[in-house]
Amino acid sequence: LQRVYEATAALLASLIVAAAAYFEPRISAPTVLLAGLIGLLPGLTLTIALNELATQNIVAGTTRFMGAIVKLVQLVFGVVLGSTLVAM
Repeated sequence: LQRVYEATAALLASLIVAAAAYFEPRISAPTVLLAGLIGLLPGLTLTIALNELATQNIVAGTTRFMGAIVKLVQLVFGVVLGSTLVAM
């Protein structure tokens, strides 16, 4: 489960926000969803990756950068899957 943690968390957050938006239509669902996922965004990893690339540590920088991109893709996948399930 550790490999799909980000996608699962994004899916659950998307479902919870959709349920909250159903009961309270005045909330801004995208803002609340982003606020729920902000802790999972790989900001420090991305910053370190760009620093390593800038200091010519190509292998380590590329590896960290791709790891951050994969985490972002997992978050997006979870949000899209949750939004699709809610729409159904």
